Amino acid sequence: MRGAALIFAVWAALAPLAGAQEVDMQPPEGWPWLLGDVTGKLGSKAIAWQTYDFSIGALDASVWAGDPWGPVDFHLTGYTPGDPQSTRMGLRVTAGFGDTLRLGQASGPVTVVITLGSDDMGPRLSSEGHKASLSITSLVPSAEDQNYGHVTGTITARLCPVMWEGKSCQDFTARFDTDMQFDGAFPIAFGAE
Repeated sequence: MRGAALIFAVWAALAPLAGAQEVDMQPPEGWPWLLGDVTGKLGSKAIAWQTYDFSIGALDASVWAGDPWGPVDFHLTGYTPGDPQSTRMGLRVTAGFGDTLRLGQASGPVTVVITLGSDDMGPRLSSEGHKASLSITSLVPSAEDQNYGHVTGTITARLCPVMWEGKSCQDFTARFDTDMQFDGAFPIAFGAE
């Protein structure tokens, strides 16, 4: 799956140098690749997302960690199940882990946002100014690719409306079970609780 993406990216980059005509190529079959799931509750309503790998020649997964110039941050973007092109009702989570991506509770700020539409600054439910936490329960490296691993964990937050009329503050809880990417070289403490 990732090998096909790499071959596609190399061909697309080298074809013009070889004098080939530009061709409007479609992404490889199965793209974007499903990485995993996020399931939980918003208030009393069950809610779910899926995570995807959009990489073609460069790292571009919706779950990743890294920051070569400072603290390690964990990022998770969830999409409507089966619809990776839609950003409506999308989930955005960022959690700070200090110097090392590791098991346990995030030590830095955690932000959780559920967007109404495609604009992260438009109508949304946000944890800003309220409590939010993220805990990693397992972190396992991929046997096939050093840029990938598998992560599971939990998220809890109090989400309140921003520019979203008719919504009220609600408690949010979720579990994630997904592959992820590591962006750059930084310390990672693999393991499981």
